[in-house]
Amino acid sequence: MRTLITGGAGLLGSVLGPYLQERGHAVTLLDCRPCISVCPSVLADVQDGETLLRAIDGHNTVIHAAALHGVHVNSSPTSDFVSVNVLGTHNVLEASRVTGVKRVLLASSTSVYGVSRTKERQAAVIVNEETPLLPADLNDLCKVLSEHLCSFYARQYGLSCIALRFGRFSRDDWVASNLYKLFGGADVMDIAQAAFLAAEATALEDDVFCISARTRFTAEDAPRLIGQADTVIEQHYPGTRKLFEMHGIQLPRVIHRIVDIRRAESQLKYAPQRNFEEFLQELAERAGKSGNRGPRRHFADAAYHRGTSQISN
Repeated sequence: MRTLITGGAGLLGSVLGPYLQERGHAVTLLDCRPCISVCPSVLADVQDGETLLRAIDGHNTVIHAAALHGVHVNSSPTSDFVSVNVLGTHNVLEASRVTGVKRVLLASSTSVYGVSRTKERQAAVIVNEETPLLPADLNDLCKVLSEHLCSFYARQYGLSCIALRFGRFSRDDWVASNLYKLFGGADVMDIAQAAFLAAEATALEDDVFCISARTRFTAEDAPRLIGQADTVIEQHYPGTRKLFEMHGIQLPRVIHRIVDIRRAESQLKYAPQRNFEEFLQELAERAGKSGNRGPRRHFADAAYHRGTSQISN
């Protein structure tokens, strides 16, 4: 299978390219920045339809990950977001249609639900593929519009389009990225697994899947996740409180949202390998090696709202 990945210089592209290549795909990375990878690459911008057309020609599958992200909302003009994220998606779909690409995978986000931004509620929200899309900012809106474009091309032209709503993944902060796995984050290697499975699932056509780590939380836990999340975490992951204290990490008391991945598990056979349990295991191993308490660390970055113990995204 010949696969082109837009946004190839980003975290997802840099991991996904070799992942697919190792599994038999002939991969080309495309980005407006140079790609540092074992995979061949093309220097091009998704806003340039003609260049994109030439780059996509000859491929069977396109994984569209090029985009501005939430961190750019306050620093990039609205017109840039619309041009890169929405017009760029249109250009990818149109070039794919013209050149005979069989499948387009859209790197969407669980942020399209927006409901996680609403703090006044009595219970955590459980989101799945049927949850209404309520974008909370320009980034979310562009993701929703891109999904609609994919559905339109699937209906109008028969192009196989799959939107993968990825949970938050990052390598910027080891603790933060692992705490997100409690409710909707993911490891980038599991994100790559999901993209590979979706690319290989040729029977699927116009569809959408939520992709995150696997959590032990259930619908019954939802009310207590608002205010008593630390107790719920300890209940489902015994020993977490003590382990976190050893490393100076504060347990969250509020979690606003849980991502349900059962559809991806059932239809894609998605099986995340790097869940919250693996994080706890690594913490335990580090504690064993150090033989004493780690430095005190009160977690106060993007995973928590400053001054509280809440997780949201």
